[in-house]
Formats: sequence, structure tokens, C-alpha cells
Amino acid sequence: MILSHAAAANLYREKYQASQEGIVGITVQTFWMVPKYPTTSCRKAALTALDFFFGWIIHPMTYGDYPETMRDLVGDRLPKFTVADMKMVKGSLDFVGVNYYTARFAEEATASGCDIDLSYTTDSHANLTTERNGIPIGEQVLYPIALLWYATKTSIISGYNLIIIKLFAPG
Repeated sequence: MILSHAAAANLYREKYQASQEGIVGITVQTFWMVPKYPTTSCRKAALTALDFFFGWIIHPMTYGDYPETMRDLVGDRLPKFTVADMKMVKGSLDFVGVNYYTARFAEEATASGCDIDLSYTTDSHANLTTERNGIPIGEQVLYPIALLWYATKTSIISGYNLIIIKLFAPG
């Protein structure tokens, strides 16, 4: 998907952008990640989980490669971009749309739980939940929109230097 997007973006920019004056973007589905407890391991789990949900797509399109956390945790199972791919992918979007409905609490998964079945669902080494001590993270839509607004102002998302961030939510 990332390479297809980049190829289409490059074609649009070369052949049509000058006459149409358009911009190129992509919409991704993500969750905002909240540390489940105020610990270093939960903060790290939240950042890592955000890399796996948001950075997986946006980081290559901004910097030319997957987030370092993904490289470290997934290893050889994560596809590698060629130098030509990196050049084509980097900068292939002007804005990102975000399909966003709710947030997740994140805490570090135990090493034994993550090493049993290596897969997309365990690679981040983070357990994601919608409750902490029996209390839900918040109402869908209203609370998460506030969290995403905060997220766009933090270095986590603003580090992508995107011109526009659009939020899509039910309503």
C-alpha cells in the first residue's frame, strides 16, 4: 500500500498537479494511546503502540522508512525498502486524514506473552485495553477527539511536519 500510494502520488505530481493545483494525502485508522499507569514502561508501550498504528504508514511517507521501534521489534519480518523505494516514498503526502473513534490504554506486554506467537497483534509488545481498573477510557467520539487534538500538538504527531491533519469521526 505504501509503495502504491507513493507511485500514485509521484504520477499525480508529475502529470497533473500543476494544472489541477491539488494536494496528495492518505487517510489512516488509528487509536490514541494512553499509558495505562503512570510508569515508564506504560509510557514506552503507548509510544510504541502509536508507532505500530500511526507511524507504520505515516513514518515511511515522511521519513522514507518504518519507525525504528518497528525495525527493532519486528526484525527481518518487516519488509525493507530499497534506496529507490525510500526516495519515492519519502514526502509522498501533503496531508493525512485520520479515521479515529476511540483511544486505548497501553501497558507493556510480558516478554513470554509476546514471543509465543509473533504476529501483527503481538509485535508492538503492548497490551491495549479500553478499561483501567474497570473504568472505561471514555465515551467514544467525544473524549477521543479531545485526545487526538492534544496528540496533534505533541511531538509524536507534529514530528511528521504535515501541512494539514484532518480528523474523520462519526457524527
